[in-house]
Amino acid sequence: MIFRLRPADSSQGAVARADEASRLLLERINGHRRIMLSSTVVDGRYTLRVCVVSHRTHHDRIAEALEIITAEAR
Repeated sequence: MIFRLRPADSSQGAVARADEASRLLLERINGHRRIMLSSTVVDGRYTLRVCVVSHRTHHDRIAEALEIITAEAR
């Protein structure tokens, strides 16, 4: 799953601000040290990535990750 903060409009300045806000969001999320997200650039836009690599990851861990992401995105 990838996601990013959407810019207010399509202007270059708004896109740059949204990219920077997404970078800061990633730092805050990873700062919890409970989950670790990564980032990439898709179509020139900075995006955050959630990648679950273990088939043994339980639902409660995914729920916790979503709670952290949602709280920090607010």
